[in-house]
Amino acid sequence: MVKRLFLVIIPALICGLAMFVTSCNKDGNSNSALNIYAYGQATTKSATFAESEPENSILWCTGEEIEWYNGTTGELKLKNSKILHERIVNAFLNMETLKVYLGEEELFSLGYSLSVMSHTIDFPVLVYDFGDGIPDITDMKYYIGRGYPNWDYWNWTDFEDLENAPELIQEREKNWNAIQPGLNRFIEQLKKEGKFRY
Repeated sequence: MVKRLFLVIIPALICGLAMFVTSCNKDGNSNSALNIYAYGQATTKSATFAESEPENSILWCTGEEIEWYNGTTGELKLKNSKILHERIVNAFLNMETLKVYLGEEELFSLGYSLSVMSHTIDFPVLVYDFGDGIPDITDMKYYIGRGYPNWDYWNWTDFEDLENAPELIQEREKNWNAIQPGLNRFIEQLKKEGKFRY
């Protein structure tokens, strides 16, 4: 009888301990359902999200490769992996938009831009920055933000002479508000995985 009890209790304890350890995994590395894909044509240039079929897509990063996201600055910190960053650089050279997924569900889309670019973007964007000094792909920084004009990230740019700046700002805010529900879901998931910062 005691032997039979041990045969039932011991496996149950081991299973319970494994579930507890998994649930306490602050990095979320074993169970992140987030994925970001890069697509070959832009699909997020208006709040209506009128889309055409993307030509192709490649994986930009997985949730496991996200270290943290700062809700105040918009910085998206990725793991320091040369392979990951080379894959990202390849995506930037060949793709035009990013889509963030939670499982099979598309949460929101982003355009993206190198930080030194000076063209006007009035839709949500992920900007990548080599920082100071000699560019090194493993030192790149990424920021999710509203885009031009007047997003604080580009505070070195003066838009006072742009006649259409108010319209661009209005369109930018409309487009940012359109992705807000999906961005909130992204943040909720990162909080569950212990990857959100204020």
